[in-house]
Amino acid sequence: MRKQHAPRATLFLMELVIVIFFFSICAAICVNVFGSARQMAKDSDNLSKAVIEARSAASCYKAAEGDLQETALLLDGVLQDGQPVIFYDKQWNPGTQPHEDGFLLYIDELEQYGEANVIVLDLKADEPVFQLPVKTSGGGGLDETE
Repeated sequence: MRKQHAPRATLFLMELVIVIFFFSICAAICVNVFGSARQMAKDSDNLSKAVIEARSAASCYKAAEGDLQETALLLDGVLQDGQPVIFYDKQWNPGTQPHEDGFLLYIDELEQYGEANVIVLDLKADEPVFQLPVKTSGGGGLDETE
C-alpha cells in the first residue's frame, strides 16, 4: 500500500513546486511593473512642473519685451553668460545655485530678432525635460543691426 501513496505524494509535491514557481514569476513581474509605474509618475510630475515653469519664464520674457536682464529680475533668477538662469532642487524649489539632482531653466535667444527658446534641463540626466519657443510681439532679443 505504501508504494501506491508514494507516486501520489511525489506528484503533489511536483505540482506544488510548479505552482510556487509560477506565482514567484508573476510576483517578480508585478514588482517590476509597479516600479516602472512609479518612475513614470515621477517623470510625468517633473514634465508637468517643467511646463509650468517654462510658460512662466516665457511670459516674463514677453513682458520684458525680450530684455534678458529684466527677464532675470522678473524670474528672480541670475544672468549667467548673458542668459537668465534659474536653478531648482528636485522638489522644484527655485534658487540661484545648482543642485546635483535638480533642474535648470534658461532662456536661449535665437538669431531671429525677438525669438528665444525656454529650456528646462534635468541636471542629473543632463538632458532637456521641456523646451518652449517664445517670440515677443514688440521685438526684443538680439539687436536688429547684428
